[in-house]
This record gives sequence, structure tokens and C-alpha cells, in this order.
Amino acid sequence: MSDHLPGLPTAQWPYLEILVRLALSLALGLLIGLERERRGKEAGLRTFGFICLLGALGGSLGTAFSLLVLGLVGLLVVFLNIQTLRADEGTELTTSAAMLVTCMAGIPVRPGATPSRRRR
Repeated sequence: MSDHLPGLPTAQWPYLEILVRLALSLALGLLIGLERERRGKEAGLRTFGFICLLGALGGSLGTAFSLLVLGLVGLLVVFLNIQTLRADEGTELTTSAAMLVTCMAGIPVRPGATPSRRRR
């Protein structure tokens, strides 16, 4: 028996494609986090893997969600800096910038965001 009823629209979600793209963004975030953890930074493997995956999920859901995720990561950066300032450790500018860049690197890992040549 068919799952499709005549006259009703169907939607197919590209499971394999989106899972490969999410795995790619997770791998990118884990590599960035591994390098930072190796240098003894506070935010490392799990943090950057999560942030890049969050950016990819936001990018997969559309522009509005991408901006929302970027705003939430920005809010996380603010809270991180407030916490370090209260502990008299100074601001974490490199970590803050790396978090935002990692999130932005995860956003283009979405369906339809493949590089292509411009036609003239």
C-alpha cells in the first residue's frame, strides 16, 4: 500500500544529504576545538563542535534561524566574557572571535550552498 494519498502534496527530506552536511560541520568544529584544546584554551573540543553544529542546524532551517543562532552564540560570548571579567581573568577576545567565526563557518553547510561558477 502506498503512503501517498492522491491529490495531497508530499515532502521528502533529504536525510542522507543533511546528515552528511551536519557531520561535516561537526568535524569542522571538532577540529577547531581540538586545536584550541591542545593549546590549553578554556573552550575546546565539545564547545566548538557544538557551536559549529548549531550553526549548521540554523543554516539548514533558513536565514531567520541562521540569524537567531548567530545571535544566541553572540549572547553566549557575552556571558563568557562577563564570567571571566568577574573572575578577574580579563576578556577572552580570541575565544569570543573564534566562537563567532566557527558558528558562521557552520551556517553555509546547508543544502543548496554548494560553490558554483558564475555564468557570463
